[in-house]
Amino acid sequence: MIDRALCKQALHERYAPRWPCPTCGRGTLQLVRDSVRIYETRASRLARNRDGWFEDDISEKFVAALVCDQQACREPVAVAGATYHEPIDDGEGGQVWTRRLKPLYIDPPLPLISLPAACPADIASEINAALSLYWFDASSAANRVRAALERILTFLKVSRYQGRGHDRRRLNLHRRIELFRAKRPELGDPMLAVKWIGNEGSHPGSVSRDDLLDAFQLLEHLLDEIFINRRAQISKISRTVLGLKGPRSKAHVLKRRKTI
Repeated sequence: MIDRALCKQALHERYAPRWPCPTCGRGTLQLVRDSVRIYETRASRLARNRDGWFEDDISEKFVAALVCDQQACREPVAVAGATYHEPIDDGEGGQVWTRRLKPLYIDPPLPLISLPAACPADIASEINAALSLYWFDASSAANRVRAALERILTFLKVSRYQGRGHDRRRLNLHRRIELFRAKRPELGDPMLAVKWIGNEGSHPGSVSRDDLLDAFQLLEHLLDEIFINRRAQISKISRTVLGLKGPRSKAHVLKRRKTI
């Protein structure tokens, strides 16, 4: 997962944060300077004639293009949002106002977490939707995180319904997690944590970007455990080496010694 501070950084008119390329994952996105277009809103223009007007009253919208710095990739990324103005030290004891570009839309979305190659398309689609909403609508992003969790449970073959015939009823997310948690408590706990964050998406304005980053980090852990399962891989390697009392590459030699 990329650095949280990096996820919250704004663009400058002349450069972008060191965001990773969403396509190749190896390059860094660079701002295409000639692409930056900034437009002041009508309300902001009218407000300039009022008493008590300050630089931070300016309201603007912007569009810009980013591009991957890897020659083999050069993936273009569209970004749009709003500006804000803040005072910074001028180095001589005074202050100057500087403009920042706050992204509200980035396409394709930045890879805030890595998705395993084995991750099913329907789960990846929900997570990518959540990532794209991260900048613009945290509540909606939280809802998509919750939807991704439902799909993960379905992939894990956790029942969606209980009973039969007229008694058949749909299980809610909490109950499905509890069923899975009985078998895999080490994964059930982070699932419940994601659910509680996702639930807040039903209340507009109640989910912060830090909350979303918590959810993304928990999701990344779940995906890693389910589709890569490094812990099981390490355990298998350990058991093999311990059983051989030597490296796996020497298995045929070690086995021959035991038979002599």
